[in-house]
Amino acid sequence: MFKHHWPAVGTAIAFGLFFAAAAAYPGGTLQSTTTVGYRWTENFICALFAQNALNGEANPARQFAIPAMWLLCLCLGTVYWRISRRATTRLHRSAIEIGGPGAMAYAAFVMTPIHDLVVHIGLVFGLVALLMTTHMLYSQGRRWLAAWGGLCLAQLLLSATLYYSGRLDGVLALQQKIDWLMLVGWLFAIHYSKTRQ
Repeated sequence: MFKHHWPAVGTAIAFGLFFAAAAAYPGGTLQSTTTVGYRWTENFICALFAQNALNGEANPARQFAIPAMWLLCLCLGTVYWRISRRATTRLHRSAIEIGGPGAMAYAAFVMTPIHDLVVHIGLVFGLVALLMTTHMLYSQGRRWLAAWGGLCLAQLLLSATLYYSGRLDGVLALQQKIDWLMLVGWLFAIHYSKTRQ
């Protein structure tokens, strides 16, 4: 039984670690280095991984944020792989089992100096996995999950547009968290749903 539920348990632990990281973050945003603490609508998640906070102080948040990200990526990569096992076509199965875990593998390196590179590559893998999972759900007649996937895809494209247009302000910081919550919720909704063939 635990074998089926461990990704959900691991994800809950990862979220707890992210909250602990946010509580430990000293302060500073891209807009102001004088702010105190982590601001969910203004700080990016990657601020939690930095050696120093944006206010210049040493950042104790990273001791929680880095294992949180690794655990979250492991759990979501596993969920994507399990979802790929439900595919009825080789195209869906291959795209999901490569794209989903691939996106999570690259996301696991966002705290490194190659942050921008892994974001670019991970985005491509993630878009493929999201698109093909949504198409698989639609072709299986699972319309509400397909619609949720379409909404996740639209949200991710909006975030990518903001990111590549240089809008690194509070709008994108908030959008980033909405994207993650929608994606995680969607993946677990698929994981725990019954497949309609």
